Amino acid sequence: MNPSKPQIFALDLGTSKFCVARLSETNDANGGFAIDSLAVPAKGTKRGMVVDFSAALECLSALIEEAESRWNCDIAHGVVGIAGSHLRSHLAKGSIAIGGKQVVEASTLLRIEEQMHEAFTQSSAAAQRELLDSIPINYQIDQRDAVDDPLGFSGVNLTADFLMIDADKGYLRDIVRLVNGAGVKVTRLASEPLASAYVCAGEDFRELGCCVVDIGGGTSDGLVFVNGKPALAFSVPMAGFAMTSDIAVALNLPLREAERIKTIYGLSSAQLEQITAEDVHGVPKSIPGGMVSKILEARCRELTVSIAKHLVPFKGRLGGGILLTGGGSQLNGVAELMATSMRIPVRAVNPRWQKAFTAGPVRQERLAPKFATALGLLVLGALPDSASSHRVPAHNTSVATGVSSGLMSRLRAWLREMS
Repeated sequence: MNPSKPQIFALDLGTSKFCVARLSETNDANGGFAIDSLAVPAKGTKRGMVVDFSAALECLSALIEEAESRWNCDIAHGVVGIAGSHLRSHLAKGSIAIGGKQVVEASTLLRIEEQMHEAFTQSSAAAQRELLDSIPINYQIDQRDAVDDPLGFSGVNLTADFLMIDADKGYLRDIVRLVNGAGVKVTRLASEPLASAYVCAGEDFRELGCCVVDIGGGTSDGLVFVNGKPALAFSVPMAGFAMTSDIAVALNLPLREAERIKTIYGLSSAQLEQITAEDVHGVPKSIPGGMVSKILEARCRELTVSIAKHLVPFKGRLGGGILLTGGGSQLNGVAELMATSMRIPVRAVNPRWQKAFTAGPVRQERLAPKFATALGLLVLGALPDSASSHRVPAHNTSVATGVSSGLMSRLRAWLREMS
């Protein structure tokens, strides 16, 4: 490992791919940071859930070894993303006395976050569920109007609204065991809808109200923003692989050919008279382009309906529309179909990050949409410790990563600009 290059690592264990990403401090005069990522086809998972532990472990171990070799480093610890239809979210409210000084301090906010976590652990859901994230939405001091940042205000009582995201407890244990088995200690577990949203929705979109949907291989994960704040996280067990499978089954094609046709033509295949492909026997055949588009359109409409059901409570409040990311967002015509069906703006977006922090203009870099979750996990890994985040006990992230305080402060400044 190169000690002169402090690093943060993240693992996205998706349905279609396993991805490891690295955020490292650069040694140039600008004092910025760089992003690297490496992905391989996933094995042993289905719809964001591990279904074959040994296959998944072999796949992940090989990926870690390859990344360590390419990057000349030791991946000993990392942030791990959690996806799948077992994810749930709900709104909750907490309230505490401000204290003798009657001024809100950082310790006051920590106490109310700890109270929310404790309340969840004592609830009936805690037997089978684990709290991943609790995100403060707003704060209210006594009977005054709600504020985003209550630090420094005086009062008697502090009330806060939170978005709580939880997951299946047994599955989280399996994920930690899987990652540990590959030689990586888990420093934090984070919900993937939250991770993708961090790097895909700009301030203007969040203020107008929007929904970020990451269309992966097996699931489509979403996070809704209303008035600039997260309001709902959800996961739909339908995404890119279902579309590929539909083409393969309906047209008697191997999955690799079905994936190729989907990727190249998408819904625009309706404009083609014929598409050439090889069937499962390796025999060339001609397929009407309209037939391919009809198959894809049926599945895309089903996905649209599933997403729309989650957005019903926010009708008229999503002026920023829907932002699509993830590999499935690149399907030709999917954004246009959703926009027509739901009658709100829909567009595909790339995750963004700032390559360096300098005195000059900020330069935004873009990654491929399929790496949105991995980049978001790196961002969450750089956030300061909080009672609201799910951290694995007995592992100090700030020590383990070795990232300099200067880099951390620059990363957090970037996060403040984005959030």
